[in-house]
Amino acid sequence: MKIILSPAKKMKVDTDSIDTMSSPVFLEKTEEILGGMQGRRIKEIVEMQ
Repeated sequence: MKIILSPAKKMKVDTDSIDTMSSPVFLEKTEEILGGMQGRRIKEIVEMQ
């Protein structure tokens, strides 16, 4: 059996169900980590692992 899929010629988009943009979940934690790493050299960051 062969199944062939083809795109619709006129696609109807349901814009009512699209979620609105939200802020990232870990934004505060990311900013905290970024602030702590900005003053460090690459060698120091590698040694943290």
